[in-house]
Amino acid sequence: MKKTRIIILSALFTVLMLFGGCGKNNSIVPGGFGKGGNTFSILPEKNPEVPDLSQSFIVGYAGGGGYGTWYETTDPTVIVKSDKTAWVYMSRTGRPENDEFIGFANMTDEQYNNIINGVDRDKLYTLDPKNQHEVMDGGSSTLILYDTNDEPLKYCGGYCPSNKDFLEMYKTVGDNLPWDEISELTRKFKSKVFVEEAASGISWVAGNDELFDVIKDTVEADCFDNTLSGYGFLDDEKKCARVPVEYNRYSVPEGENAHIRDYFFVIDDEYGIISLEVTYPSAKDDPESDRYIGDDCDFEAKYEDINFDGHKDITISLGKKGAGNDTVCCAYIWYYGKFYYAKSFEKIYNYRLDTKNEAVISTYTSGKDTVEERFVFDDFYLDWMFDYSTVDTKGLTHDDIQLFISSALYLNRGSKTEDGDMLSSKDYFDICDFLYYIGSRDVEVVTDYDTSTVSESRRIKYSDWEYLLKEVFNEQNPQKVKEKLRDKLYEMDVYYNPNDDCVYMEAGFIGYGYEHAFVSNVEKEGDRYILTFDNYSDFSEEPKPYEVKKVTIEKADNKYGYRLVSVD
Repeated sequence: MKKTRIIILSALFTVLMLFGGCGKNNSIVPGGFGKGGNTFSILPEKNPEVPDLSQSFIVGYAGGGGYGTWYETTDPTVIVKSDKTAWVYMSRTGRPENDEFIGFANMTDEQYNNIINGVDRDKLYTLDPKNQHEVMDGGSSTLILYDTNDEPLKYCGGYCPSNKDFLEMYKTVGDNLPWDEISELTRKFKSKVFVEEAASGISWVAGNDELFDVIKDTVEADCFDNTLSGYGFLDDEKKCARVPVEYNRYSVPEGENAHIRDYFFVIDDEYGIISLEVTYPSAKDDPESDRYIGDDCDFEAKYEDINFDGHKDITISLGKKGAGNDTVCCAYIWYYGKFYYAKSFEKIYNYRLDTKNEAVISTYTSGKDTVEERFVFDDFYLDWMFDYSTVDTKGLTHDDIQLFISSALYLNRGSKTEDGDMLSSKDYFDICDFLYYIGSRDVEVVTDYDTSTVSESRRIKYSDWEYLLKEVFNEQNPQKVKEKLRDKLYEMDVYYNPNDDCVYMEAGFIGYGYEHAFVSNVEKEGDRYILTFDNYSDFSEEPKPYEVKKVTIEKADNKYGYRLVSVD
C-alpha cells in the first residue's frame, strides 16, 4: 500500500510539473521539438495578456545610434535561436524592415543558457521601458519578441530606455552573444555593401570581378574606421580607379587634414591590376615633407603619361603653395608594373604637358613677370633626367650633361681620350650602344619612318657626327668607326645612310632604350667638371643603380664648349 501511494504521488508531481506552476509563461527550457529541433515550450497558467511566442526565435537583439556614417552607426540585429545559433541580420538603410540575413554564429551552452535564464519573455512583453525624459543623448537598445510564425511581434525598448528590468535583460543578451563571429560577419557585409553601392552608383566595377575583389580586399578596413567618398575612374577607358579615404566627419584630429590617403587601382594589360596607396604627411610636419598638403587642396587626380614613355602615370593635386599661390602636384611614375614616387615633380608649378615636344611646362609668377620653365623626362625611367632642384650642376646645362651620358654607360673605367682611340678599336655592337645614347643638339628626330617596326628614329649629318667624335671624344679615326657601321639590317640599328649622308640611330620595340644614366653630383676643379652618373637598367626589379661612374670633362674650344677627359 505504501509503495502504491508513492507511485501515485510521483505521477501527480509529474502532471503538476507539466501543467501547473513549474515556471513562467512562455519560458523556454531544453527539450525535444521546435523549428530548431532541440527545445520545447511549457505553457503553465496561460497569461491572457501575452500571446503565444515563437518556439524557434527566442529573442532578438538590436542597438545602434550616435553620430557618423552608416558604417559607424549601423549595428546588426541578432536573433537567438532555439538551436543555439545566433542569426545575424543587417540593413543597408538602417531600418529593421530592410534587414538582410548575412549568416549565423554558433553559441556555447553557457551563452545560450545564460540568455534563457536571464530573459523573462512574459515580463518583457508587458514592460514599457521607453525613455521618460524629453532630452537625452545616446543610442537605441531593443529586444524583439517573435510570434509563432517567427515574425516580429513586439519591439521592446528603443531610444535610451530607462526600465531597470529591461536593461538587465538587454545586458544579459548582449554579454552572451558570440561577438567575434558576429563582428566578422558584419565586417564582410559592410565591405560588400560599399563595393556594391559604388558599382551600382557609377558602374565602375561592373563586369570585372577581379577588380571588384581587389578593391574590396584593399579598402574594407577603411569602411568602418573612415569615410570613403568620391570614388570612381579617372579615365574614360576605365583603366584607373580611385578610392579616397578621409576621416569621419566627427573624428578629424584637431589641426589635421581630413584627407588621409588615396587608393588607386590600374588595370594593366601586361601586369594585371596594379594597386597603389598614397599617404600624406601630418599638417604639423615640415612643409617640405613629401606630398605636403597646401592651401585649398581638392586632391584632383589625373591619369596621364607625363614622361612620354607610352605608359600613363598618376598625378595628385597638393593644393596651392608659395608666394604666388601656385598649384603643386605629386607624381607616381609607371615602371614595369609598379608606380614609383617622383619627388622632383613637386618643384613644378601649374604643370601642363607639351606633347609635341615631350616636355612638362612649369609656369609661375615672379614679381610682375610670368616665368615658364621646361622639364624633360628620360624616355623610359622614373624621374627627371635632369633636375635643377636636386643637383647643383655648377653652371652646366641639360644639353652639356646629356652629351656625356653614353660615356657613363658604355665606356670602361680607366678610359682616357689621350690615346685618341675611344671607339675605333671597339666592335660594332659596342659602337652602336655608345652612339645610340649620344646626346647632341645636332641630332634631329625623324618623323617619316615605319612605326610598325621602329619606335624611334633619330639622325645626325655625317659631318656633324664626325666633328662630334673628333672634337668632343678625341676620336682620331672617325672614318674607321664609320667603316664598322653597316647598312640597316634590323628593325633597330645604328647605321650610315649614303642617300642623305646621315648616321641614323633607330630603336625597335625590343632593343635599345633599356639603360639610363642620371647625374647625381657635379664637382668643379678649375676648368674641369667631374660628373657622377648613376646607371640604371630597365631589367632591374627595383629603381636603384647597378653601377656608379665618374665622367671628367673640361672646357674646350669647340661648338659644344666641352670635351671628354676620362671615365672612372
